[in-house]
Amino acid sequence: MSGHHLQAQNVAAKRTRPSRVDIPTPTLRRACINCRQRKIRCDISVKGCPCTNCSTHDRPGCRSCPNKKEVRQSLRQAAVLAPLRPRQSTDSPTPISSFAAIPEASSPEEGNKVELGSHVLIDNDIRDAELGHRTRLHYIGNDLSNCNYLVRQGASNVHIDNVFHFNNGQYESCEDWYQRHGISGEPLERPDKQLEMQLLRAYFDIINRGWPIVDEDLFMTQYHGLDSTNPVCLTLLNAIMLVGAHTLASHDESMTPLLSVFFRRTKTLFECESWPDRLVYIQVPLLMTWYSDANAWYWIGIATRTAMAIGLHRDTSHSKMMTVYKRVYTRLWWVLFQFDTIASVSAGRPQAINLDDSDVPDIQPHDVEDISGDFMIYHVQLCKIISETARKGWSLRASAEAKLDAIKKADECLGNLILSIPKRLQLTISSLDIWQAHFYLTYYNFILLLHRPAPNSRTQSSQEAQDDTVLCREATVAVASIFEVLLSKRFISSLWLYSNHVVFTATIHIINEISTNKPLLAAKSRQILHTFWKVLRELAIYWNYAGGLLKVLEQRASRPRGERVHRTSEPSLNLQIDRPSFEEPNGGPSSWSSNNSDPINNPDQNLADLHLDTCTTTGSYNATMNFLKGGQDPSFNDLFLVDTSAFDFLFSEDIS
Repeated sequence: MSGHHLQAQNVAAKRTRPSRVDIPTPTLRRACINCRQRKIRCDISVKGCPCTNCSTHDRPGCRSCPNKKEVRQSLRQAAVLAPLRPRQSTDSPTPISSFAAIPEASSPEEGNKVELGSHVLIDNDIRDAELGHRTRLHYIGNDLSNCNYLVRQGASNVHIDNVFHFNNGQYESCEDWYQRHGISGEPLERPDKQLEMQLLRAYFDIINRGWPIVDEDLFMTQYHGLDSTNPVCLTLLNAIMLVGAHTLASHDESMTPLLSVFFRRTKTLFECESWPDRLVYIQVPLLMTWYSDANAWYWIGIATRTAMAIGLHRDTSHSKMMTVYKRVYTRLWWVLFQFDTIASVSAGRPQAINLDDSDVPDIQPHDVEDISGDFMIYHVQLCKIISETARKGWSLRASAEAKLDAIKKADECLGNLILSIPKRLQLTISSLDIWQAHFYLTYYNFILLLHRPAPNSRTQSSQEAQDDTVLCREATVAVASIFEVLLSKRFISSLWLYSNHVVFTATIHIINEISTNKPLLAAKSRQILHTFWKVLRELAIYWNYAGGLLKVLEQRASRPRGERVHRTSEPSLNLQIDRPSFEEPNGGPSSWSSNNSDPINNPDQNLADLHLDTCTTTGSYNATMNFLKGGQDPSFNDLFLVDTSAFDFLFSEDIS
């Protein structure tokens, strides 16, 4: 009875207790960004924006500091991993994109640009969050950087000493990006869908499988428009179609006039600086070298500087990047290194990339499992040997002994590399593919550069000189055999501009062999030279460099014999060279959905006119050519000393 009475009293007490709404609730205190950074009291939750401190001291960017839990949840939602490389036919239905789950990021106002850049320094929650698809990444530099110092000083996590890439907020929406930035007109025009897909597949199925400049799955997700806030970048799209057209030009002559169209549109959009993702400003310059061979040094330099600005040269394995972006960074860095090495050696200029300043891990099989991984892995190793040899043996302060040591070490490394390559990459002329060709053209060209005789050297009978002669002869024959197969398979347009320099190197050596006193060797050398002549005719259709080289050679061949000076004691070997006959492609450019310009009236529109200008010679169809040893004929300086007077075509394009 007493228990029942006590329970009734408790119920009555609860009913008479005042409600929770009558009890004053303490106000949630939240500081603004500026006050939190300075660790001072803030009244933004009471007064609103701006708080008293920011108003008194005129501090810009006063806003309430976000709740840690909310920031972590939103950033985890944004970091949705895309598939690595879905293998789909182009006719299959498009799957739902993982980008669709990314929440809309608020567009920063003009006055908040400084505030956006300060996230990495003042907001630990955002800085330490995972780097997602639309994250604005910030590279803090090495230990000498003030930004690096402040991040390390203010970091609550002591295990980030090996992390150099941090979250710095989100990109604004790219929807209607070009319209909002005042870009319109011809650069935004696109070809018909069928042609566009043909060019994309040519690029991704041929070129990108050896030099993975663009991640296919990320690009195709944007291309199919699965996320309106993250559309395809037209600058990158035009650059990819440029390379695709170049690749198909050997099989379809109608592609040739399109090269200048895609290049002009790419260059216009690139100069607008109109895309938030800075990876585009590394990828596009590399792709533009497939057309702008005269300025490849310039474009590779832009890509290199941009890459180092965003930390592409640093190890990302400890960062909070998504796996797909770690792979993109690693791949793109080593592609850039290959391009920089090859272009520097070809031009005889210092490299922009020094691997002593980089800690990016070597390419591993899991990084290239979906492409032609053997070429990528071993061509990077080959370029490492070339780069180290050039730095140690051909630096301006290197002694003659250092040069000999560098050559000796290079021979040893090259021998070990050739013995270690897998069977799929070994040179087999009967089943040669494009990436075997690329690898061995680089290899044999470097052999020629290392072991060819000095330009003013006399004939030497030492064993070392004889070994060098054998190596150069074998390299020249191998280069000729590779190009013969590429001609028969119509792969010439799929080669990068480096192929021009390989032909140039081999032609110089074979010309010197033609002037030998041994008639049999001279006759074989003539046959090889005819092969290089045919290769130059084909390359001249697609490359300014080859067209200019062919023009100089033909001018040399068409000179009257009386204009050639040679010593009476030396043999004069006459070589009949058939005059090349160039014909403009019959097929015009494919139809465009929104392009009404007349390509014939625009001198920049038709690349087919290039070889008509650069490869037309005067004189008879059969010209007699005397090939003498370098240095014995003064007119050889016009050809082999590559300067502006002889090769003004190298600088024909305005890069400003």
